[in-house]
Amino acid sequence: MSSNQQPYTIAINIDAPPSPGYVLELAEAAAEIIRALNHLTRHPEALEFPAEGDQLFRYLESAAERMPQLIGQVASWYERRSAAGRLRVVSGDRAATAMAVVALRMRADAARLSAEHLGADLKYAAGVTTNLAAREDDSDDD
Repeated sequence: MSSNQQPYTIAINIDAPPSPGYVLELAEAAAEIIRALNHLTRHPEALEFPAEGDQLFRYLESAAERMPQLIGQVASWYERRSAAGRLRVVSGDRAATAMAVVALRMRADAARLSAEHLGADLKYAAGVTTNLAAREDDSDDD
């Protein structure tokens, strides 16, 4: 971290009252967490033991398994807003709005399926990493 960068902090409270600001703050934090993990895991010293990599895969699996619900809930929010006549396409008519929401649902459903596959793949990866351990002599020889 450079000297001019401040640490990113957020309070995670599952019981907080729902508000757009907090929801977006959490979503931004999730993206920044993945960014930080991408940066840190470029370095060999980010993980010391195979069990740490295994646990990382398991945490990522858990995150991926939670994504389909989130994606579905947000897509449903758009559908409800559209059905209530509270949504419009900026440069279109009411039919364009309905078509846009259908297109959104299709892409959201595809994203949900991708997240389900990602979760399953990470679960499989963790099934492999759980059987890997450091060599006791700690050498790098093959």
